Amino acid sequence: MKKNLLFFVCLLAAIGINYTTTFAQITLPYQQKFNLQNFPPFWTQTSTISPRWSISQTSNAGGTPNEMMASGTAGIGVSRLIVGPINTTGLTSLNLQFGQKFFGDDTTNFNLRVQSSLDGATWTNEGFALDENKFNCASTINTTIVNNIGSTTYIAWIIAGNHSNFESWFIDDIIIGGNTQNDAGVISLGVKSPRDACSSLFPPKVTVIN
Repeated sequence: MKKNLLFFVCLLAAIGINYTTTFAQITLPYQQKFNLQNFPPFWTQTSTISPRWSISQTSNAGGTPNEMMASGTAGIGVSRLIVGPINTTGLTSLNLQFGQKFFGDDTTNFNLRVQSSLDGATWTNEGFALDENKFNCASTINTTIVNNIGSTTYIAWIIAGNHSNFESWFIDDIIIGGNTQNDAGVISLGVKSPRDACSSLFPPKVTVIN
């Protein structure tokens, strides 16, 4: 048996077949609208309280049904909606766009933000954190992921703190793109859009990174 296995491996090597295990990754650009009833491939969640994220047949974040929904509950902890692994080989940053809507009074004693990770276990805060003027209205978020880039990257939407301080947080219409060293990446678009009822930014203004 051992001789037969050794012969088989040598045969694969001789004819140029790679017999090592490879793991699937997201290739960019990437878009997700959560049209199905279950979590899409590459999407998971973690929580120190209980699973908080689910597919909702609603369109609160400004797109069309379905969308991701995090629901509040009694307890203090950390809950993440995670997408990845994303292949970021050769990239220096990622552009992340998503629609969101948060139902709640304020973020006292808890935070809603975006994080990144190389391995899905150790996380780094990115630039986006939900502003108070974004409460209870749909908005389109454009932000840049600048940490944990260059090989494999995970992105998470995180709720940290007292989960009884909010009712729900909706996420939809995810778009992820990559930037190389010489690309010009959009950090923010200072334009009021039909989805951004909370913003009064005008005239149009674009902030870029090179």
